[in-house]
Amino acid sequence: MKFYLLPLFLFLLFVHQACGQPAPTETVRLEMLPSSADTLRYDWLKPRYNLLQFYSKKAIENFHQKWKQSHHQKLSIAHFGDSHLQPDIFPGQLRKRLHALHGDGGRGIMFAYSTAKTYSSIAYKTAHTGVWQAERALTIKPKLPLGISGMAARTTQAGATLQFVFEKEVPEHYDMVKIFCQQKRSTFDLILQIDDTEIPISLDSSDVAYPFVAIPIPKIHKKIVLKTVQNHQDENEFEFYSLSLESSADKGAILHNGGVGAARYQSLLYQSLFPEQLPALEPDLVILDFGTNDILYYDKIDEHLEAEIRQIIALIRQKTPQSAILLTTAHDLYWKGKNVKSGRAFAELIHKIAKDTDCIVYDWYWIFGGSRVMANWAEVGLAQKDKIHLSASGSRLKGDLLFEAMNNTMVWLEEHKEAQSFVFDVSKEFESVTAQLPLYAQTSKGNIGTTKSQQQAQKQTPSKSQTLAKTQTKPHSHTIKWGETLSHIALRYGVTISQLKKWNKLAGDKIRAGQKLIIYTQKILR
Repeated sequence: MKFYLLPLFLFLLFVHQACGQPAPTETVRLEMLPSSADTLRYDWLKPRYNLLQFYSKKAIENFHQKWKQSHHQKLSIAHFGDSHLQPDIFPGQLRKRLHALHGDGGRGIMFAYSTAKTYSSIAYKTAHTGVWQAERALTIKPKLPLGISGMAARTTQAGATLQFVFEKEVPEHYDMVKIFCQQKRSTFDLILQIDDTEIPISLDSSDVAYPFVAIPIPKIHKKIVLKTVQNHQDENEFEFYSLSLESSADKGAILHNGGVGAARYQSLLYQSLFPEQLPALEPDLVILDFGTNDILYYDKIDEHLEAEIRQIIALIRQKTPQSAILLTTAHDLYWKGKNVKSGRAFAELIHKIAKDTDCIVYDWYWIFGGSRVMANWAEVGLAQKDKIHLSASGSRLKGDLLFEAMNNTMVWLEEHKEAQSFVFDVSKEFESVTAQLPLYAQTSKGNIGTTKSQQQAQKQTPSKSQTLAKTQTKPHSHTIKWGETLSHIALRYGVTISQLKKWNKLAGDKIRAGQKLIIYTQKILR
C-alpha cells in the first residue's frame, strides 16, 4: 500500500499493541446466558431452539476458538443480508452485545446512503454535496462495480463531499479509518476531515496492495467528511465503496453490516468487488442472512436458488478459508395479506446445504415460532404492519437472541467437547403435543439428535393431558450449582424458562447456588 501515512500508522499500531496488551493466555469467560425472550408473554416463541446448529464440528471449531481468544486477537464478523440488516437495529444490537462480552474492536463498514437515496443506519446520518451516481446490489448488471457493502457511489466532480454525522459520541479508541475506494492515477485525491482536523490522502498508487487505504485519526466528536481534491490533471473521478471505523488494537469484536434492502442471495454475485474486498475484513464468521426476498413474492423456492447459495459458499471458502459460515432461515412472512408457506421449505433447504457444505445454521424460522405466528409478533408490537419486517423492539430482540445463541453454543461446546454435531429435530414439535420431551440428546457416538426412546415416544403421540399427568407425578429436584442460570438448566432438562418459573413460582431470572428447583421432566440429559 503506497500512501505517505502508512509508516505513521504502522508505528502507532505497534505501540498500541505493545503497551497494555493482555497476556496471550487470557480468554473470554464463557457463561450460559438467560433468554431475552419474554416466554410468559410471547408463548409462541421457541427460545429452546435458540442455539447454533451444525452437522459437523468442522463447521464451527475455528469460530469457537476465536470466540474465546478475543482479548488478544480481534474477533471479526461479516454480516450480509437484506432490509432486516440495513437500518442496523438488529445488527447494531448484536454488535452491542458482542462488544460488551469481547470488547469494542470497532463499528465496521459504513456507506454514504444519501447518494443511493435510501435509508441510513440509526447510528449515523449521511449527506453529500456535488453530483454522485450510486448503485445497489439489486440489478443483474449494475453500472458501477459494487464493493463489500453491496453499494457504490461515483463522482466526477472535484470538491464533492461525503458526510457521516454520528448520533452519539464516538468511542475514543476508534483511532483508524479504512476507506474502501478506487485507487488509480485517474482517481481524485481526498481530504479526510475529522471534525475540524484535515488529513490529505493521496490515491495515486499504481501498486495497490489492499482494497482500502488505512488512516490513523484523532478522536471523532461528531463528524467524518471525505472531500475529493484534484491535485493533477489526470485525476477526474472517485468511486467509494465503504468506510470502516475501527480500533487499531488487535483485540475486541467488530461486526461489519453489509445489509442492502430488497437484496436476495444472488445479490452477492452481482458485487464484482466482493471477492477482492471480503478478505480485507479478515472475517472469522460470515453470516449469510438472506431469504425473505427469495421466497416472498412468489411463495416458492426458485430452481436456481440452491445453486446460487452453494456458489456463494464456495466463493467465500476460496477467498477466506479461515471463516466459518453461518446460514440463517427466514421468519414467517405475509405478502398482500396471504401467509407465505415456503418458509419451512426454505429452512429445510438451508439445513440440506449446511449439512453438505459444513456450514452453521441459525434456524430463525423455528425460533420465531414457525408458521403463521407473524400476526402474534405484530399484535404485540414486535413486527410492523406489513407483516414482513420487525419493529425496532423486535429487531433488538432478534439481535439479543442471535448473540445468546452464539454465546450459549460456545458454552455448550465447552461442556461437550466430544460432541461432533448438534442438530434439533423439530419434525414433531409443531405436529404433535410432545413438547414436554427433551428436544435433543447425546448419542453414544457424540452426535446430537433424537434418541431411540424419544422416537418411540413420538410415535405414540400421547395427548397433552396424558403427557402432563405422567411427567407431573414424578417431579425432579435440582440443586443449583454456582454459575448456573435458568437458561442453562432449561437446556439441560429440555424444558423452557417459563416452565421453570411457573413450577417454582419465580418472579424473575435471579437464582442462587444451593437453591432447589422442582422440574417436571421425563428424562435428565446430563
